[in-house]
Amino acid sequence: MKEYTDQEIKNLLLEDDYPNKAPLLDGVIQRIRSFGSEATKMFDEWASSGKQPKFEINGISSDNLRKEQNMKAVALIIAYDWLMKEPHEAARLLLKPHIKQH
Repeated sequence: MKEYTDQEIKNLLLEDDYPNKAPLLDGVIQRIRSFGSEATKMFDEWASSGKQPKFEINGISSDNLRKEQNMKAVALIIAYDWLMKEPHEAARLLLKPHIKQH
């Protein structure tokens, strides 16, 4: 598995239209650095081949998060990692109704 520098992660985030706000980006980079092994593998697959994350945990699926909350790949991988580490808290918050922005 590739070891990414902070700058490489930042470039991947920006290429995926992540907001270019320093505190937000820094926080996301640190979050990515603390991924569990499965999320790290998922991130590496996305970064190297563009493979979109696919998962279903506790009734929450990547497809639903993509459709209902307009999550992109990195946000989906963060959600996956959170669901793996804190399944009840993550599920409770991810299942809350969200207001769609138009």
